[in-house]
Amino acid sequence: MKKTNKNKIEEFIRVDHAGERGAIKIYEGQLLALNTLVKNEELKKIIEEMKEHEKEHCEYFENEIKKYSPKEFKIN
Repeated sequence: MKKTNKNKIEEFIRVDHAGERGAIKIYEGQLLALNTLVKNEELKKIIEEMKEHEKEHCEYFENEIKKYSPKEFKIN
């Protein structure tokens, strides 16, 4: 694989990974609001499931980052 292609793939993976992490935080905020302001257990369950899907996606991209640039991989 050409170096430029590898760099682009790494960029795409990092952007996707950041999006997944952002989505998880959004769902966490929604759950906090539901637990604090609105008691809706049905909606809470749906959002928890959606958050779990995002965690799976995030884990996938973390593994891809390790595969493409293992020395640089660091999650804060």
